[in-house]
Amino acid sequence: MSSYYPEDDGSTYGPPLPPTPADLYQTAQAAVQTPALLLIITGVLTLLTSLINLVMIPKLPDICDAQITKIQQNPNLTQEEKEMWTEFFTEFKNSVESPINLPLQILDVLLAVIILVGGIQLRNLSGVALPVTSSILAMIPFFSGCCCLLGLPAGIWALVVLSRPEVKTVIAWRRSGGYPPAGM
Repeated sequence: MSSYYPEDDGSTYGPPLPPTPADLYQTAQAAVQTPALLLIITGVLTLLTSLINLVMIPKLPDICDAQITKIQQNPNLTQEEKEMWTEFFTEFKNSVESPINLPLQILDVLLAVIILVGGIQLRNLSGVALPVTSSILAMIPFFSGCCCLLGLPAGIWALVVLSRPEVKTVIAWRRSGGYPPAGM
């Protein structure tokens, strides 16, 4: 025989050994780390922007009135430009003062918390429903706002990872109270 090939004693061939529970757990944990972190970051950023919006709502009508006054007093603008900008700020002020605006901002805060908690649950491999819900919410621009640029890939990645068999197995172990399984 050539020196390039090892001697075959029969021990290196055969069916592969099934993964141990510890291997499954480590594989699942490694698979969820990055998408979970991205969901957590999306949740935190969405929560921060929602809280800023919530704090700014009462101040915006006064800011709009001040801008309208500045526009009216600006000698560098034509009458047509003054009317255009006045109409813009008036419409914006009316939309901010809409009675539905405050409940929508509060809903944004709650949905941001759901995205954040879902990311934490995914990271801990402790559930399916909330991580799936948070993944979907993170992908919708209406709920995650400008954070959708991060939430879209994070949500897709999280949904793909949640469908992996080893992740499903470890989550099932944890939910049934059989974690860690015997032999781990």
